[in-house]
Amino acid sequence: MKTLKLITLSLLLSITFFSCNSDDDNPSIEPTTKERLAHKWFLLKVLNVETGEETIADSCEQNSYYEFSITGDFSLGFFALNTGTCELNSSESGTYEMMEYEGDEGFLITLPDGSTEGSKIVSISETELILEQTGFGTRHITFIKE
Repeated sequence: MKTLKLITLSLLLSITFFSCNSDDDNPSIEPTTKERLAHKWFLLKVLNVETGEETIADSCEQNSYYEFSITGDFSLGFFALNTGTCELNSSESGTYEMMEYEGDEGFLITLPDGSTEGSKIVSISETELILEQTGFGTRHITFIKE
């Protein structure tokens, strides 16, 4: 009888210890769009939505970037060839805030002079960001994270 009690107790203990899975205690939490955005993104290509013309950034232009912090700071740099040398052509910094843009998720950039520019997030993943901007026609600008 004592042996039966020990076996039963052993079975109960093993069921208790082995039935719990650590995944149950830590469900994966999907990052927010702002958390995904908070990185440095490098230019890959630009698609003119109206004409269908796609322009792949050359090796110099691929140094151009948008950088977002989780705290709302923003910076950008545009690179271009200047007499055969790849140079930083222009740069800006300011702040950004997440917002609805044309019915979709997006952000609004505010520069120190008070000017603003909005962008719609077409898609965002761990490695790719596609923005829609409408300044010189509708453009989809693809960035990659390195």
